Amino acid sequence: MPASIVRFREHGMDIDTFSAVGGFAISPDNNNELTYVTRMLLATGAGNIAVTMVDGTTLTIPFAANQALPLAVKKVSSSGTTATGILGFY
Repeated sequence: MPASIVRFREHGMDIDTFSAVGGFAISPDNNNELTYVTRMLLATGAGNIAVTMVDGTTLTIPFAANQALPLAVKKVSSSGTTATGILGFY
């Protein structure tokens, strides 16, 4: 799969601009990057989300139910992810 696309630049915005221009459901996957780099992640069900940040850093981040965090993520791994209802916004 190709590298994640940073879509917000196509809309004349940079990473510091807050508003999202689109969103998608995320199915955690150990092998493939997301189609789009996120600006924010939301989990509707509490748990951990194992991510690879856009700079390559890997982290496991705890989420409360219906919590959103502004994160530039290019991959959500299935190993270590226990949160459900994960949405990405770009």
